[in-house]
Amino acid sequence: MNYKTLALLSGLFLAINIVFDSYNLQVVFSNIYNYALIGSWVAVILTLVIMFFFGKKLDTNFKGVGLIPKKSRGYALVAGFTGAAYTLLLLYLLKIYDPTVVGALIPLTLLFLIIRDLYYTKEKISVLEAGSFIIVAVGAFLISFKGGRFDLMVILTAGIILNLINAVYSHFMKLGMDCPNTDALNYRLFITITLAVIFTVCIFPQTNLSFEVLSQIPYSIGSMFFAFLGYVLYLLSLKDGKVSFVSALNLSYVAFTFLFTVVLAFVIPKVFLLELNSTFWIMRGLGALLILVGIVILVLSVFSSFIFIKCEPRKVNYIYEELKKLNEVKKIYQTFGKHSLIVLLEVKSEGRLGNTINQKIRIIEGIKEVSEARIVKS
Repeated sequence: MNYKTLALLSGLFLAINIVFDSYNLQVVFSNIYNYALIGSWVAVILTLVIMFFFGKKLDTNFKGVGLIPKKSRGYALVAGFTGAAYTLLLLYLLKIYDPTVVGALIPLTLLFLIIRDLYYTKEKISVLEAGSFIIVAVGAFLISFKGGRFDLMVILTAGIILNLINAVYSHFMKLGMDCPNTDALNYRLFITITLAVIFTVCIFPQTNLSFEVLSQIPYSIGSMFFAFLGYVLYLLSLKDGKVSFVSALNLSYVAFTFLFTVVLAFVIPKVFLLELNSTFWIMRGLGALLILVGIVILVLSVFSSFIFIKCEPRKVNYIYEELKKLNEVKKIYQTFGKHSLIVLLEVKSEGRLGNTINQKIRIIEGIKEVSEARIVKS
């Protein structure tokens, strides 16, 4: 199965997870705290199962279940707290809004992450990025249309606050993964356990667990199963595909969520309440389309280049470690021959490619010569 199929299947399963969550919150679990607490511990168990059976296939650095390094533990704790806040707000929004709204607005997290990257790299926003931001903003505004008016509260909560929390979560996920000797699966497990413990301590008083509630655990397992299928297939698709292209294909979950919700609105209309007038469908469909177009433009507008570096012999390891610190560097190859290092760069504009080479790479102590080969087709 090729990476394109895996990425699309990942989007399919993530859409099923969103719709499943919405159904569970509307029909099965009247108390979102019950659902959050049960779901968090189900996630811990499923993570352990996935690590046991697929660990080495998903992450070549995985050596077995173990404790992550001290430095990455600190980042994981922050990620656990922000992940808990994100999960609770997401469940609350899925309980009061239909999945087509929430599912379409979740990709806005990418905008906050791009803003974060611009802040760290001290670079100005490009025309393409500015245009994409405007397209996405218009799409978010249109998708909030309901009951003959625009619901600005859904833009504030699902569009801004939810995605800002998710961006902070993603930021600390990356910081922890950049720490030495940290594998993705044990890091993920530590965060999942942290989140479950936070829920147990903080929201347990708000739960009303009973035998009847515990008998509903299979519904939670079903939702988490599809979430983890989506996560695993996304990781597998990244092995052969570029992150930007895989991420764009993975956004198919917005379309799948829209499709599933529309079908279910006719099958079980009491659960998935949608307006049945043409204005609503035009606004909702056009809004989702604009968000998809804006995000896809952002993730696919990547300029790639191979950089060939000659180094002073005693400085190779130092230069290698310095290059690892750059966000634009995606892969580094140490070689024997004409060049000491070959580096794969990915940036969002052609201008930034030149700035990265001249202002970040050439200035590293010990580099004797730098040459470049732009990637036209791969």
